[in-house]
Amino acid sequence: MKQVIFAIIIFSVIILISCSSNTGNPSVIVIDNVKIREIEVDVIDQKMVFGYLRGVNFERSEVYIEGLIPEDNKYVIRLLDVYTGEEKNKIRLQMGDFQSPGDFAMPVYIQFLDEKYFILDGVFKIVVFDNNFNYLFTSMFQQHRYFLDFYSHGENIYFLLGKKMHLEKEYRCRTELYEVVRNRRPAFARKLHECRHQPAYVRDGRKYYHVGYFWATSWGFEKDGNIFYSDSGENKYYRYNLDTKEKAVFELPFLKAKKYSNEDAEKMSQYKDTGWSKKMRRKVVYIPGSDAIFHFGLYDVGKGKIGIVGEIDADQMRLRLDILGQENGHYNGSIRLPFGKTFIIRNSTEDLGYYYSYFDLDRGIYIWGDLEGEGLDNAVKITKFEIKKEKE
Repeated sequence: MKQVIFAIIIFSVIILISCSSNTGNPSVIVIDNVKIREIEVDVIDQKMVFGYLRGVNFERSEVYIEGLIPEDNKYVIRLLDVYTGEEKNKIRLQMGDFQSPGDFAMPVYIQFLDEKYFILDGVFKIVVFDNNFNYLFTSMFQQHRYFLDFYSHGENIYFLLGKKMHLEKEYRCRTELYEVVRNRRPAFARKLHECRHQPAYVRDGRKYYHVGYFWATSWGFEKDGNIFYSDSGENKYYRYNLDTKEKAVFELPFLKAKKYSNEDAEKMSQYKDTGWSKKMRRKVVYIPGSDAIFHFGLYDVGKGKIGIVGEIDADQMRLRLDILGQENGHYNGSIRLPFGKTFIIRNSTEDLGYYYSYFDLDRGIYIWGDLEGEGLDNAVKITKFEIKKEKE
């Protein structure tokens, strides 16, 4: 009898494993026979505001910019109208210890969702305010990250996290989902992806400090009930449906692998160099990633579209944004736009998930960060452009 029961258990386990493997295989969609078509773009206006870019909401026409210097022991956040540049609101966040629920050690990201403002305090916690910036609650969450994006699903609030783990022998990047729980730590929901890359600091010691440019990293966002995510060391991106739990892989053969040299990394480090490396006690050495790079970022770029930065021109400091259909990955052309210091850092080993760029192709708006002025201070640039026609 025991042998019969044991046989039934083994058979049941085999069936479960078989079912799991059958349902877990993602569909693969190959976007082939693509010939890059560049579409002409005219920059028609650009507004620059000194400060730190902390977030954008195109639907509410809000861009969140933190002032360069705190005032009266408070961080000052200006809410500007994306299209007019006029100030809509100004809020002040109390400076304090990161362990204090309502005080801020370093506000680095702001997102509006479901009539609430979610503000990240460094790598320490998530602070939630209502529509009028009245404090609601705090959720402690200490994680280094490449990106974070809040979204609602059902009656709950979640966020997508690109977790950054610097281990002794590798960088490990995990794409994970968490549920926001009031007055408690976020609850882990699911791991979607994991990728590994070489460490930058193997040779570091008392004499040297290594900074890596052209480094593979992870990207992701939620859009219309789907999670889109990628690793720039692959010529593909992934889509995960939150309702069906189905995953699709979009392979992009037109994205070509490129490896960069020490000279490339050194040249990139010189762009608007603030001289910080000369103040270090250790010699700063700039190195390229040993992994091939296929792209420089995956973005939500407007209704029914996603974008992937398939190429950069380091001489002219311009990126090539390839536009893809949200549903089928169909290639719809490419445009070129400028990029600056924060884009460079986002693709380096110095990236801590603080730097973002925002595109809205439908409205012709591109919001990004750079360094400007005699002191090379952080600045937010709101670039308005018009898509004209394909280059012949």
